[in-house]
Amino acid sequence: MIKIPSEFQKIVGQAGSVRIFFEALKEATADGIISRMFVTGVSPIALDSMTSGFNIESNLTTDPNFNQAFGFTAEEIKPLLSEIIPKSQRDHILSRLHEYYNGYLFSKYADKLEMNRWVK
Repeated sequence: MIKIPSEFQKIVGQAGSVRIFFEALKEATADGIISRMFVTGVSPIALDSMTSGFNIESNLTTDPNFNQAFGFTAEEIKPLLSEIIPKSQRDHILSRLHEYYNGYLFSKYADKLEMNRWVK
């Protein structure tokens, strides 16, 4: 965790490693090397702090169209469990999956909860 603003600026400022990385991505899109990319784990604050270093992004964090892109619904998992888990254990396994991974919403406007191991 970054503790002081000057450390943050070292990372996203003009010569910062994060800024240099995103500038390289931006340049690659201009050169036609990269046509599309999806980047996760970067806060909007970090992107805003880089100003023109990476001003080609679209923040999709709250777009309900992307809610089901990063996990599975219970309806999607049940048929998969039936192929690999004995029937006597399926309810228990599904219950544990709900306990540990259920409840992720990419957007507050989404209507289906996702099971996503990266977000709890």
